[in-house]
Amino acid sequence: MTRIGKSKKIALFFLLVLLLICFLATTWFLVTRSYREVGYFQQALQEYKLGETDKAKGRMQSVIQDDWNNELAIVTLAEWFDTDKEWNYSSWLWLRAASLNTFKPEYLKNAQQAFFRCRAFQETFNAFEQKKNPLSDNETLQYAYAALSIGEGKRAQELLDTVKSEELLQSPLGRLLRIYLPYDKEKAKEKTFDALTALLECGDAFIVFECLVDLHFLELTHFKRPEEAIKRLEQAANIDPLCGIPALGDFYFTAQQYDKAAETYRKNPDNGFWSHALITHYAEALALTRQSEELEKLSKKCQTGDKELLLCGYYLDALLALLKNDPEKMVFSFEKTEGRFQSPMAQLLNLLVEIQKNNHFEIENLTRFFVSGANLREFRARADQALFPHLNKLLQDNQLANAAALARIMQKDRQPDLLLTRIDIADKARQGTLDIADMKKAIRRFPEDPFLLRQSAELNLQTGNWIKAMQEIETLQKATPDNADLGMLSIIALSGQQKFNEADLIFAALLQKKPDNLNLLNNFLNYCNSHKRLDCLQKQIPPLEKATRPEVRDYLPVLKAMAAFLQKNFSETEKQLSSLNTGNPELQYHAGYMLGAMDRIQPAIEFYRKIPKDHPKYKLSRLNLSELLTLSGEKAEALAIAKNIWEAAPDWLAARECYGLRLLELGHSENAAEILDTLIVNRNATARVQDGWHKAMQQTLEKQFAANQLENAQKTTRRILLYREKDPMASSYSTRIQNALLEQEKAAREKAQQN
Repeated sequence: MTRIGKSKKIALFFLLVLLLICFLATTWFLVTRSYREVGYFQQALQEYKLGETDKAKGRMQSVIQDDWNNELAIVTLAEWFDTDKEWNYSSWLWLRAASLNTFKPEYLKNAQQAFFRCRAFQETFNAFEQKKNPLSDNETLQYAYAALSIGEGKRAQELLDTVKSEELLQSPLGRLLRIYLPYDKEKAKEKTFDALTALLECGDAFIVFECLVDLHFLELTHFKRPEEAIKRLEQAANIDPLCGIPALGDFYFTAQQYDKAAETYRKNPDNGFWSHALITHYAEALALTRQSEELEKLSKKCQTGDKELLLCGYYLDALLALLKNDPEKMVFSFEKTEGRFQSPMAQLLNLLVEIQKNNHFEIENLTRFFVSGANLREFRARADQALFPHLNKLLQDNQLANAAALARIMQKDRQPDLLLTRIDIADKARQGTLDIADMKKAIRRFPEDPFLLRQSAELNLQTGNWIKAMQEIETLQKATPDNADLGMLSIIALSGQQKFNEADLIFAALLQKKPDNLNLLNNFLNYCNSHKRLDCLQKQIPPLEKATRPEVRDYLPVLKAMAAFLQKNFSETEKQLSSLNTGNPELQYHAGYMLGAMDRIQPAIEFYRKIPKDHPKYKLSRLNLSELLTLSGEKAEALAIAKNIWEAAPDWLAARECYGLRLLELGHSENAAEILDTLIVNRNATARVQDGWHKAMQQTLEKQFAANQLENAQKTTRRILLYREKDPMASSYSTRIQNALLEQEKAAREKAQQN
C-alpha cells in the first residue's frame, strides 16, 4: 500500500511539471506573438510616415491576418485606404470594425460612405439597412440612390420623400435621383438624356461618372449610336478608373472587340476591382487574341485563394492549353472547373473537350448552342473549325448516322454547305427516307455536284421518273464516260421506258470494255432473266467461250442454261447446270432459281443451301428454299427457315407471306391468321395470300366457337365478312354466335333471379 501511494505521488508530480511547462510555453507564445504583432504594427506606422505606403499596407495586412479582431490595425489600414481613395478595400475593413465595436457608430458610417464611393450599391444598401442612428439628409439621398441602383425603386421613392432640404434636393445627387423618380412614372428617353447631359456640368465627379454610364446605355439602346456610347464610357473611365475601366472592358468584350477588351482590362489597376467574372473575361479576350504570355501571367495570379479563384485558375489553364495545342492538359483542366463556366468561350472549350472524348450526344447539344443565336456567329465559326474535321472522322469510321445528325444541326440558319448537304442526303438515302422535295432542294443549291446528281438519278429510278433520271445520268456521263455504274443506271432508266434495244447495246458495250468484271456479269444475268432478253444473252455466249479466267468461265454454263430456259428447253437447261461447279453465290442463286422453276426440287435445294449469309440474295434464296422444302415434304425445316427470315426482316412483305403460309400448312391457323392479316389490307396481296388468310381465319373461327370463345369468334366473323361479304361459313357462324350469346344472357338472368 505504501509503495502504491508513493507511485501516485511521483505520477502527480510529473503531471504538475508537464502542466507547468505547457503553461509557460503558451505564455511565451502569446507574449512573443503579441510582441511580434506590436512590432509589425509599429513598423508599419513608421513605413507609412516615411512614404512607403505599399510596404506599410502589406505589413499591416499581415498584422490583421494574424489577428482578425485587431480593431486598431483594421481602422488604421481602412484610414490609409480611404486617403488613397481605395474604397473597394476600406469599405470591408470599416464594416469589420463596426462589427467589432458597436459603440463607435462612425465605423458604420465610414463603411456606408466607402461602399457608396466605390459604387458597390448592393453593399451600400445593406450597410445603410444596419443604421444605428438617424441618417442625415445627405446620407438618406445616398441610401435612396443605392436602392434605385439595385432596382428597389419603391424604397428609393420612400427615402427621397423624407428629405425636406430643398438645397439638398437641388444638389447634383438630388437632381440625379429626381431624373428617375417617381419610379412608377415612365419618362421620355429624350427628356432623360437632356437632363443627364445637363448634369455633366455639375462639377461632382461621382455624379458625372454616373451620368456618363447612363448616357452610354441610352446611346446604345435607344439612339443606336454605339460610337457615341463608347465615347461616354471612355470619359467615365478617365474620371474613375477603378469603376470605369472594368465597365469599358466589358463593353468591348460584349461587342466582340476582343483586342480592345484585352487592352482595356490590362489597364485595370492591381488595387482595382478584380471579380471572378472580370478575370475570366480578361482571360477569354487574351485567348481569343492569342496572347499566351499575358494569359500565363494572369493564370499565376489565380493559383492561390478561395475555391472560386482556384476554379478560375483551372479555366485559365484550359484556355492556355488550347493556345499551346495541348489537348490532354485542356481536357484535364477544363474538367476541374466543375462546369462552373457557361460563357460562349467556355462552351467552345467544352465542345473541344467532348470531341476529344468522342462523346457524340454532348457534341450535338453543344452544336445546338452555337446555332441558337446570331450573336454567337463568331463562336460558331470557331466551333466549325473543330466540327468539320470531326465530321470527316465520323465518315471515315462509317458512323454516317451520327455524322448526319450533327450535319443537320450545323446546317441550321447558315448558307448551304456542300459537305453538310451531301451527308444529309446520303444518310436519308441509306435509311430509305429520302424524298423528292429534299433532293430537289439539294440540287437547286448545288446543281453540278456529281454526288448529288447521282443520288437524284437513283431516287428518280426508284420512283419511276425514268426520263428525268436519264437526263441526270447523261450529265454525269459527260464527266466520266467509261463509268460502269453509270452505264448500269442508264440501262435501268432505258428498261423503265421499255427501250430494251438501246439498253442491250449499252450492256454489250460495257461487257466488251470490261469482260472480266464479275459485278457487271451478275447485273447482266439479272437483266436478261427479268426482261427475257434472249438475243442479248446469246450474243454474249461466244465472247465468254474465249475467256481464260476460271471465275469468268463459270458464267458460261449459266448463260447457256438461261438461254435454254428462256426458250423453255428445260432438258438443255438441266444439262448445262449439271456441269456447274462454282463457289459464286450469284451463279448458285440463278441455278437454284431455274431448277426450282422447272420442279427440279432437290438440285435447286442443294444450290440454295450453298449461298452464304453475307450475300445480298441470301434472304431471298432462303425464302425460295422454304418453298422448295415444303414441296419436298420437309415442312418443319421450311417453317424454321421462314420464321428466321421473318424475324430478321419483319417489315418485308414477302417474308411475312412465306412465314404465314408455312404456319398454316402445319396447322397453326391462329398464328397464321395473325401474320397474314396485316397483308390482306394491301391491294397488291397475292391470290395465295388471300386464300391462305381466308382458310386460316375459317379454321380459327371453328376453333374459337368450339372452345366457346364467343366474343373472339364474333370478332373473327366480322373480320372475314369485312373482306368477304357473302362468305357462307362466316354468315352461318355469325347467326350461331348471336344465338349462343343470347342463350348465355338468358341463363345469367335466370341465375340472378334464383339467387
